[in-house]
Amino acid sequence: MVAQLAMQIKNRSTQDGVSRFYVSLLESRRYSAAASVGNLLSFLSRCTVFIDLPPRIIRELTDRCYDYMLGASEEERRVLPLGWLMSVPRNQQILSDCLKDRLAATIERGTSDEKMLALHLISALNIPMHLVERPFSTGWQELNSYWYQVSLDLGERYRGLFLEAARESDLFMTVCYYRKWVTFLRSLSNQDHSILCFGRICGPE
Repeated sequence: MVAQLAMQIKNRSTQDGVSRFYVSLLESRRYSAAASVGNLLSFLSRCTVFIDLPPRIIRELTDRCYDYMLGASEEERRVLPLGWLMSVPRNQQILSDCLKDRLAATIERGTSDEKMLALHLISALNIPMHLVERPFSTGWQELNSYWYQVSLDLGERYRGLFLEAARESDLFMTVCYYRKWVTFLRSLSNQDHSILCFGRICGPE
């Protein structure tokens, strides 16, 4: 809270002060441990709630959050920095364009694990913002609908990969079923079914 207040004061008192501060932190080599990187990115992403940054900074921050998501080991917490960025309406267009480019690059050139993670993110792209500790505010439903639609559009683009992955994964089979790409649903584990039920709840009616 104190750090966020200091960021607001710096933003008001110094021309381009916050932008330079973001650049210095993003380029710093002091933060290398996964937990430190995650905390730093979550802090910088949370600050975009009240600070309007230049598009180039949002793109750089998005890239770093995406890289952290691919490389971190904690399944849920690794999407939190990205979730904070996604929860801010003015970030949505720049963020979605950047994410589409990064997801395409991962699917084209990433490792098998990275490709599967990219498909997981696409299948429930509106969920990361539901994991952040931000009270639902005015416009939250519209923001959720925006990311849900991006998820649907990207799913259609990569439908063939989802159908291929569904041969081995109950989770992806459920994605294909709910998106009406298959007409049957094999027996699922409780965990996979719960994940997809959460995705349906988060989606618009």
